Amino acid sequence: MNNLTLSQKIAAKTIVMIIFLFKLGNRQTRKKSAFGIARIIFALSPKTRKRSINNLRIAMPSQRSDDRIKYLAVTAYQHIVFGVLENFWFEDLEYTFEMDKGTKAIIASGVPLSIATMHLSCYEAVPFALQKLTGRVTTLSKVPKFAAGLFSLYAKNGVCCVDKSQAGAFFSLLSKVGSNGLVCLHSDHFGSDTDVEFFQQKTGAPAGPAMLSACAKTPLLVAYAVLEKNNTYTIHIETVSEFPIGQSPKAFQFAMQTIYRQFETIILTYPEQWCWFYKRWR
Repeated sequence: MNNLTLSQKIAAKTIVMIIFLFKLGNRQTRKKSAFGIARIIFALSPKTRKRSINNLRIAMPSQRSDDRIKYLAVTAYQHIVFGVLENFWFEDLEYTFEMDKGTKAIIASGVPLSIATMHLSCYEAVPFALQKLTGRVTTLSKVPKFAAGLFSLYAKNGVCCVDKSQAGAFFSLLSKVGSNGLVCLHSDHFGSDTDVEFFQQKTGAPAGPAMLSACAKTPLLVAYAVLEKNNTYTIHIETVSEFPIGQSPKAFQFAMQTIYRQFETIILTYPEQWCWFYKRWR
């Protein structure tokens, strides 16, 4: 805290106070409050609102109703805000895993794994739940200075979190996988590692999951969390490749394109829960 600016210190204290106040209520009250606050923030954030709506229009060109697109943008933002807050009381949440027999066998085998995740609902529920299941999860995150205390949240749930801004972050992840670890990487954001087609638009994507699979010779999976109507979470895990990805840019591109095809299906299935409010297509 000593090396923070005054505004950063205020932001850090505000986060602590907000979490404290939320924890005073029951979960339904927390959800109602989070959704209400998210709606206000969204209404007062023109850039966030514009980018979210534009992203959804690109993803769903057949959706011609502006009201429907705007509804999805607001609802998705509400789910993301609530999902971020849910991380602070994750130990109280109910969740189940959904995967086929082949994927279940891969995870049960205890081999190192590379897993691509996405910004759907309570997206950190994936590494947190997998840590409870396997006890060997690492993830990557870029936490602002004023929110550095969030690293303790990962530690509280037993997850090793590598700071994305640190030098040699990829090699730290590779070391974890090499030690029989399971690495979860958010992969639906823009990246310059490889080219993919996403909802029929050419764009860039990160290739971290494919590169880890290739370098550490691990299977490659996709995982995402969905908030159900009964307010429990389902952690879906799907196999992209049970064999390591080839060690070439072309192989990385093919693997990430396969993942992005799965992302498209997931987003169209749960459009109310996928939120990305930065410019995705560049």
